[in-house]
Amino acid sequence: MLKSILCNTLTKSTRFLTSITPIASSNHQTNSFSNHVSNYGWQIDKYHIDEEFKQDQLIFNSQMKQPIIYNPNDLLIEVKAASVNPLDLVMIKGYGREILDNINVITQITKCKLSYDRFPLVLGRDFSGIIRNVGANVTKFKVGDEIWGSLSPFKQGSHCKYIVASQDELSLKPTNLTFEEAASIPYAALTSWSALFKFGNLRIQDAKNKKVLILGATGGLGTFTVQLLKSFGCHVSVTCSKDANEFVNQLAKLDAVYDYRNLDKLFMEKEGYFDYILDYASTSTVDDDSKLFRLLRNNSNSYYLTTRSPLMKNADKNGFFIGLLKSLQSASEMTINSLQMRTNARWAFYETNQSALEYIRKLCETNQIRPVVQQYFDLEQLPLAYQTVYNSHLRGKIVIKF
Repeated sequence: MLKSILCNTLTKSTRFLTSITPIASSNHQTNSFSNHVSNYGWQIDKYHIDEEFKQDQLIFNSQMKQPIIYNPNDLLIEVKAASVNPLDLVMIKGYGREILDNINVITQITKCKLSYDRFPLVLGRDFSGIIRNVGANVTKFKVGDEIWGSLSPFKQGSHCKYIVASQDELSLKPTNLTFEEAASIPYAALTSWSALFKFGNLRIQDAKNKKVLILGATGGLGTFTVQLLKSFGCHVSVTCSKDANEFVNQLAKLDAVYDYRNLDKLFMEKEGYFDYILDYASTSTVDDDSKLFRLLRNNSNSYYLTTRSPLMKNADKNGFFIGLLKSLQSASEMTINSLQMRTNARWAFYETNQSALEYIRKLCETNQIRPVVQQYFDLEQLPLAYQTVYNSHLRGKIVIKF
C-alpha cells in the first residue's frame, strides 16, 4: 500500500518516473542492442574500513547486470576507457558513505524503490566511450556518438563495460584524443573548474594575469589546472617534490616551482602576492592555514581553495547530522581566520558541468590542454592500477583500457 501511494504521488509530480521498469528508448533498434549485450567489470562487495588497500578487495564479475535506462535523460554507454582516481581508493575504505548513501537512498526512492543495497559497488568516475542507447528525452546526443564524461560519486561507477549516465554528465569527446587519452581528463577537469569558477568566483574574462599558487601540482588535478590557468593567461607557481621539478616545467612555463618539503622560501618571498591558492596536496605540509592566507593579496577577491574538506570524514566518523555540525564548525573557523586577513577561504568540491566539458573539449582540440598520463593498464590489470595510485607520488593519471 505504501509503495503504491508513493509511486502514484511521484508519478504525478515527476511525469517521467515509472516504477522499476525501464523507460522506453527513442530507438527500437538500440533497445534490441541493449537486451543482448553482456556486462562485466570490477566491484567491491563491502567497505574495507580501517584496512590497508589490498588488490583482492576488488572482485571481477563477468556476469554483471546490464544497466537500465530509468530516466529519459539518461544514455547507455559502452565504456572504451576509464581512469583510477585517489577518490576510488578511499571509497573502498568507506569514504563518504554516510552522505553518499543518504543521497542514493533518495535517488532510489524517486524510482519508486523502497529498498536499497549499496553493494556490489562499482568504482570509477571518468570515462570515454560510445553511446549505444538513449532515453526518450535525449536531444543532445545520438547512438554512435563518441563521448567523454564523469559520473557523480553517488552513482555506480565506470569500471565496467556498460554504464548509464545522464546527458548532463558528458559531452562529445575531443576529436584529436584517443579514448584512453580522453578518459584521463573529465573528473580532474570538473573538480578544477568547480573550484575556480563556483567556489572561487573566477571569471574567464578577468583571469588574465591573475597570480595563482597550486599546492600539489603533479597529480591529475594539478597537471590539468596548470594547463587550464595558462590557457587563461595566468601567472602560475606550484609546489611539488624536488624530483618532479623537470616534470612540472614541461607542462607549461611556470613562474616558480617550490619544494613542498621546504616552503620557507615561498613564505619569505611571496607574502601578499597571490590572487588564488589551490590546495590539492593529499596531506597538508603547512601546520597553520593562516600561513597560507598571508600569501594572498589583502582584498576580497583573493581566495584559498582546498579540496581537503573534512565534510565526508566527519560524517563517516560521527554520523550524518553530528558530522555536518562538526564540518560547519570547521568551515566557520576557517572563514573567520581568512576574513581577519581580508581574504576568502572555501572548500571546493567536484560538480558535473556539461558546458565546462564543452569548453575544455575545445581547449583540447586546440592543443591548449594535453592529457597527462603516467601509465595505461588493461581492464584485467585494474587491481594493479589501483595499487599504483595507492603507492602515490603520481605524475598525471592512471588510465584503464577496455
